Amino acid sequence: MFSKNQSNSRKSMSKMPTKKNDGAPMIPFIDILKSKNFPQPILPMPCRIDKVVNGSTSLTMLLKKPISIEYDSKIITYDFHKLYLSFYQNIIYYAKIKYKEMTQRELPISLAKKWWVQSKPLKGQIKNYSQDIDFLLTSYLKAYINYLQSNNQEEALLEYCKEIIDYCQKKIEENSITFNFKEKEITKRMYRTKKKYHFPDIWEFDVLSEETQKTTRKAFIPVMIYDDLLESFLYNKMNLEKKMGNLQEEYGETEENEDEIDVNSIEFVGFKELEDMKIIVHIPTNQYKENDVDLKNIINKIEFSDIFIDVEEEDDDFFNI
Repeated sequence: MFSKNQSNSRKSMSKMPTKKNDGAPMIPFIDILKSKNFPQPILPMPCRIDKVVNGSTSLTMLLKKPISIEYDSKIITYDFHKLYLSFYQNIIYYAKIKYKEMTQRELPISLAKKWWVQSKPLKGQIKNYSQDIDFLLTSYLKAYINYLQSNNQEEALLEYCKEIIDYCQKKIEENSITFNFKEKEITKRMYRTKKKYHFPDIWEFDVLSEETQKTTRKAFIPVMIYDDLLESFLYNKMNLEKKMGNLQEEYGETEENEDEIDVNSIEFVGFKELEDMKIIVHIPTNQYKENDVDLKNIINKIEFSDIFIDVEEEDDDFFNI
């Protein structure tokens, strides 16, 4: 829907430019397609590896409070330490791969560590993005419970994709974003339309450093997260329907669709894999205490050595951590 500026020049392949004033907010979501670019299914949207390879700062958006759903006398929730650990491991892992592709050299540890140390204490003041994470992670838990009830994984994942697609389309149609600017909560449009073309707006928002307790301002393009998520889940839905044999029904049987997707190459991340990774956990209702989960403190406890995965040592089982 919204164009991205990309260059195919040789110069762009020798380095990865980034803008100092770009706040680079990222939100975590759970993908359903396996990828060798990401060892685990907890992905950042967008994946701002340009910040990592330049030793610049990015922002991790956080939930306002932990997510949980009661089911079968237990609380179904996430191990948020493992969820965010996987999130950061994926960012570093992909940054190392792309840096080596572009430069034929290993990503300097000093750059990645500089990104981590400087980014870790920062807190982005974007209300809608925190609400979005809540919706994304809650939707996956609902899909998981759907799977437990029906034992039909593909249908549960399909409903998950549809829910995220509907959500992103609605957010884009609403065309508004709420965030803090100069310590006041404001709401702005995300894009303007002229002659049927959409032009994304750029706004500045407050960034609080919990280390210095100072607030600075960074820029962001709010609509791009929704546009990228929509594109990702439309692709996931198409692949899943192809695997289920339903693609022809919705898209029609065309040579383009048939050539685009090789059904034998499609691999999905199953719910059991997140159980095995202990990212999804079942807790007895009498043992669950929501107030004991401090999300910012969880991130503060993650060390750089926990997330700097050695690409060369990874084996073919991309979901073992």
